[in-house]
Amino acid sequence: MSDRQFAHDMADRITTNQSKLIVSNVRNVFTKGIHHLDKRAYLFISLHMGFIAHTNLDGFKGAYPYLGHFATNLLDSGVHVIEVAGPRCRNDEWADQVEKRGAPITAGTIREILKVARGAREGAEARDKAIKMAADIEQANRLARRWGLHLVADDANEGAAVCVECEQRLPEYEGTTPAADNLGVTA
Repeated sequence: MSDRQFAHDMADRITTNQSKLIVSNVRNVFTKGIHHLDKRAYLFISLHMGFIAHTNLDGFKGAYPYLGHFATNLLDSGVHVIEVAGPRCRNDEWADQVEKRGAPITAGTIREILKVARGAREGAEARDKAIKMAADIEQANRLARRWGLHLVADDANEGAAVCVECEQRLPEYEGTTPAADNLGVTA
C-alpha cells in the first residue's frame, strides 16, 4: 500500500493490525528514541492526534528530540479541532469523539498511544534531563578549556567552586563576584 493510500485510508478508519503496528512503533520510540518513529505512526499521530506534521517525518523527528517533550505533547498539548469552528479538546476527549463517529479502532489506537506515553513519560523526562545535563557539562568543559581552565565536580562541598591547584573551596560572594562588580554583572 502506498503512503498516499495509507494516509487516505487512515483519514477514516484503520484496521486492528494497523493499530497494533502503530502502537508497537510508538512503544519502540519510547525505548529506542524518536529516530525509530516510522511513517505509519507519524501519519497516525499527525492525522489523528492533532500534532503539526512539521513538513515531513524527518521534520517531525527533529521537533521532538527529547522523548519527555514528545510524551508531554501526546498527553497534554496534542489537541485536535473537532470541527473547523468547534472547540479544541485533549486527545483523551478526542478519542471519545472519534469513537462516537464510528471509528472505534482509531479511538482505541489513540487511547493505547496515550497509555504508552503515560507509562513512559517519567522515565523519558529523567533521561531527557540527564542528556541535557551531559550536554551542558560538555559545553561548560569546552568553554573552560578555551580559557585554559579545568572544571572539577565537587560533591563534598555541595557544588561549591573549588580551586583546581590547591583543592580549597573558593570563597562565596553574595550577589556578585569582584570581577563582575566592575562590569555591573550579577553572579
